[in-house]
Amino acid sequence: MTSTPHTTILQQAKTQQQTDLRTSQVLSHQLQSLASQLIATNSESTQAGTTQSPLLDKITTMHQLNDDIDQFLMGEFAENCYLLEKLKVRLEQYVDKCKGKLNSHGGRQEASKVDPKGFCTKFD
Repeated sequence: MTSTPHTTILQQAKTQQQTDLRTSQVLSHQLQSLASQLIATNSESTQAGTTQSPLLDKITTMHQLNDDIDQFLMGEFAENCYLLEKLKVRLEQYVDKCKGKLNSHGGRQEASKVDPKGFCTKFD
């Protein structure tokens, strides 16, 4: 079994470190170049006299659409809650009217009631 001397291992590590550093510098330069190109492309004017990029325009449009959808849904929600409350009041009035008619009859009659789950049940 042969062992590699410590100095050889150290030299190999330094060589690998230098290679990695050069590769890192090349990749860093490529990344900077790509970022600069992206910024330049998205900073070009789309119309005469404007400097807004197509990307920024799309992002702005998406935010505006999102706000419009939120407003619409909140309006629909509020309207539906209002209508539901009106129907609830009418239903309560109808139930009270029916209870009054049932209670006004003195004879033995079969009546029904609505349990909390919404199912009709009969009682004597």
